[in-house]
Amino acid sequence: DGAVEFWDPRARNRIGVLEPFIAGTSGNSFEISALSFRGDGLGAAVGTSSGHVLLYDLRQARPWQVKDQQYGLPIKTLAWVEPTTGAAVGDAAAEPKVLSADAQAIKLWSAESGRAFTSIEPAHAINDVCVVPESGLLFAAGESSEIMAYFVPQLGPAPRWAHFLENLTEEMEQSPTQAIYDDYKFVARRELDSLGLAHLIGSPVLKPYMHGFFIDLRLYERAKAIANPFAYEEHRLRRVQEKLAKARESRIRATTKLPKVNRALAQRLLQMQRVDKMERKQQQQQQQQQAAGSVAAGHGSDSDDDDDDDDGAKKLNGGRQRKKAQAAAAMATAVLEDSRFGDIFTNPEFEVDEEADEFKQLHAMPTMRRTEQK
Repeated sequence: DGAVEFWDPRARNRIGVLEPFIAGTSGNSFEISALSFRGDGLGAAVGTSSGHVLLYDLRQARPWQVKDQQYGLPIKTLAWVEPTTGAAVGDAAAEPKVLSADAQAIKLWSAESGRAFTSIEPAHAINDVCVVPESGLLFAAGESSEIMAYFVPQLGPAPRWAHFLENLTEEMEQSPTQAIYDDYKFVARRELDSLGLAHLIGSPVLKPYMHGFFIDLRLYERAKAIANPFAYEEHRLRRVQEKLAKARESRIRATTKLPKVNRALAQRLLQMQRVDKMERKQQQQQQQQQAAGSVAAGHGSDSDDDDDDDDGAKKLNGGRQRKKAQAAAAMATAVLEDSRFGDIFTNPEFEVDEEADEFKQLHAMPTMRRTEQK
């Protein structure tokens, strides 16, 4: 019913009732979802289903602190975080705090003033939170397969069994020496002389570093603009020239780059491809010319039988030659483009020695073959 009852187990009677009241809520429209007692036996923290935390002194009926979790979710865990032993007065660890957690966030705040100390929002929904006494380590159980652990050094030291956490935080707190300045430009002595800023050496404007100086970026850009007022025009002209050079390259026929291994073989294969392309182009032109001639001559013209026989023989020989050229071009394309033959032009172990006797015997010149036959 939204109330906390206190019973004496010795007398088995109820000795007191706390009926929390929250401004802006109608009656007892909330339930008590969490409860935690302070170590002195006089303080009590009450969490409600509306996301509020009320701190009571059991000697009084009204709470001295009301804290809203701001999410509207039921409070699941409450814990009093007392100052650690040895904490200096005025330190954050010397002030008593309250930990309140709902399914969304874990919040730590001052028990006296209600001022927020820190907030943790895990990636998974929270079910329960456990604080290790006299330390800044806390564990959260949520909707995940692993327990989520957090270490807050301002709350207290790490436990003895987790002392490595202190080393981690010390490494994280160490600020590296600033060797490179933000919004500064490194300038060598020669460039400083060209900008006319050599007279600034020794002044706070230049910060010495290695073989040069760091100068404010704004001052550097202003000095550069004064030293070379046509820098933008030169940059624009250079960009225009680069674009024109690219346009010229697109109009120039690309040259085939021969490999370093078996260069002569690759050149012969490419020549086979070029010959096949030229023959195909000539064949297409001949076919077009023949078609135009037949249309012009008409169907009434007669031709001699001898001429027809000569033309047929020429066509037969030309067809055989074209077939050979096509076969050679197909073989050349297969060797050049098939990845299985890629090592022939990349691996030096496959280099063909054309001066060897075996190669000369297998690839003899036509004149040599004719002399051997005679």
